[in-house]
Amino acid sequence: MGDSFVEQAEQVTEDVGKVLGEKKVDAILCVAGGWAGGSAKAKSLYKNSDLMWKQSVWTSTISSHLATKYLKEGGLLTLTGAKAALAGTPGKMEMFLGCACCFGQHFP
Repeated sequence: MGDSFVEQAEQVTEDVGKVLGEKKVDAILCVAGGWAGGSAKAKSLYKNSDLMWKQSVWTSTISSHLATKYLKEGGLLTLTGAKAALAGTPGKMEMFLGCACCFGQHFP
């Protein structure tokens, strides 16, 4: 899979479609996510932010789209979150984790 969100989303959607066809599922559980430490002034800020975005936001977005196509009426879509979505994380790399987790908590 490529490093592009669009490429990954299209590939995952295509692959799931091949497996499920016209079938509907009772639940879609997105348990992907991750954490990368550091501070906003760290050299690794951009790299770690990109990683957390991919782990939390991309996966939640793709799972939500799959739910529109393959989830049964009344089915369950679960997106994993973290405490960082509910509390401030000033001055640390956790600020981006909080942002990414908020997306998962509040997206659909």
